[in-house]
Amino acid sequence: MKKVLSVFLAVLIILSLTVPAFAGLKMPDYAAPLYNFTGGFHSKAYELIDLDDPNFQVIGGKNFTKRMYPASLTKIVSAMVALLKTKDLNKKTTVKSDTIHSLDGTGAQVANLRPGQKVSIEQLLYLTMVYSACDACRVLADAVSGNNKKFVNTMNAWVKSLGCKNTHFVTVDGLHNANHYTTLNDLRLILKEACKNKLFIKIACTKSYRFKQTTYYHTNKMLDSNYGDVYYPYAAGIKTGHTSQAKYCVVTMAKKESKRYLTICLGAPMVSSGNTVVNGAFADAKKLFKWAYSHLRVKTLVKAKQAYTTIPVENGKNASKITLCFKYAVTKLMQERLYLKNIYVKPIKMPESVTAPVKSGQTICNAQVYYKGIYVKTIPLIAKQNVNS
Repeated sequence: MKKVLSVFLAVLIILSLTVPAFAGLKMPDYAAPLYNFTGGFHSKAYELIDLDDPNFQVIGGKNFTKRMYPASLTKIVSAMVALLKTKDLNKKTTVKSDTIHSLDGTGAQVANLRPGQKVSIEQLLYLTMVYSACDACRVLADAVSGNNKKFVNTMNAWVKSLGCKNTHFVTVDGLHNANHYTTLNDLRLILKEACKNKLFIKIACTKSYRFKQTTYYHTNKMLDSNYGDVYYPYAAGIKTGHTSQAKYCVVTMAKKESKRYLTICLGAPMVSSGNTVVNGAFADAKKLFKWAYSHLRVKTLVKAKQAYTTIPVENGKNASKITLCFKYAVTKLMQERLYLKNIYVKPIKMPESVTAPVKSGQTICNAQVYYKGIYVKTIPLIAKQNVNS
């Protein structure tokens, strides 16, 4: 296969030199789904994302631009703003009475923080993300911005800076407000940024947190084997949400055999499963993960150090030409069989020759790799061997 692919790629480069325009080659729309899922989902809006793709490629889903109530998924943004604005997570803050009583009569989930109590930013972050404690989230907002209103303004400014066009927050914790909304497309941009933050991932994927002699467990029941119908052994974190208007929501990730996916499910009811009733968002997330691991595979388009072509070397003592090879492997997630004829490599400003000395591993130029006419990745083409002058 290696020889066949090398010959095929060599032919392509020769052809590329005779084609003035690369018709049909295009950059991907990463927010556009690769696959269309058919029926059987309970959530009003949902999507499956390739977590290993730095562009957060959407694999499939429904209602990407529909405005939805995010409920406590809002706390993802609250946690990120707090992490970005706080240098010392060990910094203590005093719980304000007004902040605690602002939740009176709401029925919100709380960690029973008391006015006058001293808590650290780190403790508040864990209580906010793991247990979805609204009192912790509001105290966190006070600690970071002075009051909840200023913190909400910062949240809105931050998501706007990410390119979110259909998101607006009114509360820091996601308690219902008709003007508090987002979309799957915007949540994808938010999570794309949040998942770059290692501390956020650590907190959001913590299964339980001990605070003041009480253990608080993650609200994502997909992590709990006691909830057999929705339990998924490869799942981790990140955040759940629920209000009567938003219904059930979840953002969660999974890792199996080094492959990672992320799901977002919004607006799901409780649904029947056998003799029990389960959270429809959890059921959908589990179904999406199982589909991905059953149907998708990572295919290698080109291998690291695989030969691509040769070019002449001027003033070389030990060689008159060098082999250019790919510095890194290029892979693509796909359901269908990989066909070599669909791989296209487009070199960028490749020189007609190089002048010695040349070092093994030296970058000569870059190349764009396409599959079925769609851009996949740009990688360096490097010299395979040393050439002395």
